[in-house]
This record gives sequence, structure tokens and C-alpha cells, in this order.
Amino acid sequence: MPTLSTMIAESSEFKSDQEIMLNIIDRVENHMKYEKQRLHKTSSTGKSNECKEPSVSTDFEAARLILSHFSFLTFETLQVS
Repeated sequence: MPTLSTMIAESSEFKSDQEIMLNIIDRVENHMKYEKQRLHKTSSTGKSNECKEPSVSTDFEAARLILSHFSFLTFETLQVS
């Protein structure tokens, strides 16, 4: 039974696949290095990325959209009132 290294050495298709996989691995490793640098840079600047509460909404467009979607708010109901 041939070993994996001999199969790769003999077949150009396997060589091509191996090159593609090695290229992907290199890209992932480079991206991981970039992400670590980015994380270190943002943690050293002291800026926090915590979520903040949204401001109080005075617009009621979302409520109108939901009410109209469920047919609680229609042109007929607006005209009757």
C-alpha cells in the first residue's frame, strides 16, 4: 500500500490539492496573526467596546408597522376615530 507522500509525489492532482490546502492554511495563520495584533492594539488603547443602551425613541414607526402588519391599524380604523 503506497504512503501518502508517495501518492502526492506521483500524482499532479494530489500536488495541486496539497498546494491549495497549504495556501488556505497560510491565509488562516496570517489572519489569526492579524486578529491577535488587532486585539492587542485595541486592548492597549483603553477603548471599551461595551454595548450601550439605545436612546429613548420618540418615533412610533415600529409600533405602527407591527400594528398594521397584524391588521390592528388600517386606513378604515383611522378614519372612524
